[in-house]
Amino acid sequence: MRCANPITLTLLLVVLFSPTIRVQAHKQPVGTKAASSAPATGQSQTAVPALEKVDVFYYSSPLNGSPTPMEKERGSFSANTTKVRGKAAQRTMFIFLSGEQAKLRLKHGEDLEFLVQLSEGKAIEKFFLYKVSSKDGDREMQIVGLGAQFRPAPIKLRLLKLGEIYKLTPARKLPPGEYAIISPPWQEVFAFEREFARGPAPRTSTRISGLPVEAFCFGIDNPKRSNQP
Repeated sequence: MRCANPITLTLLLVVLFSPTIRVQAHKQPVGTKAASSAPATGQSQTAVPALEKVDVFYYSSPLNGSPTPMEKERGSFSANTTKVRGKAAQRTMFIFLSGEQAKLRLKHGEDLEFLVQLSEGKAIEKFFLYKVSSKDGDREMQIVGLGAQFRPAPIKLRLLKLGEIYKLTPARKLPPGEYAIISPPWQEVFAFEREFARGPAPRTSTRISGLPVEAFCFGIDNPKRSNQP
């Protein structure tokens, strides 16, 4: 039987018993956070894509490679509010966009993600993804609200922060149709309502229209229609 090399045995003992080299499993207690220099929840250390423009949403997918800027459309927003003293306000809001379809056309079933870098003072939480309807050559959607509850609810998005860039991914596959990423002018509507609510009347009805709204739109084509000759 051959004896092991003394140098080899020495190195093996160092690895096994040196406290600076041994790796020990550490169980993190439930409900606590490990001390780390990593970003907060919702952030990632993955490679940060380069975006040329601020406050512009970009579309990206494994099929198109580098992020593509989405065209900013300008639409209009209106709201009708009925408020009875002591009860939650009832609101009916409309968003109108010119044209029956968005210029950006995507394939049904492909993985979608949207990237944006916002300027100071803008919050990502104020942007929502909605499905809009094509009607009479234009696109529109109606939001009905009672108090703080609105229907339809915006499409759920997963949010991840990459440095100064936000990545938004739909939580589910989107069906064919027209879509818009918008930031509704809620503050203007609520401020307008408060002005009228100061009067002595127990019931007030207000209407505000023509508010500008910016939208980043896209459409998902129906694969059955696109395959037709």
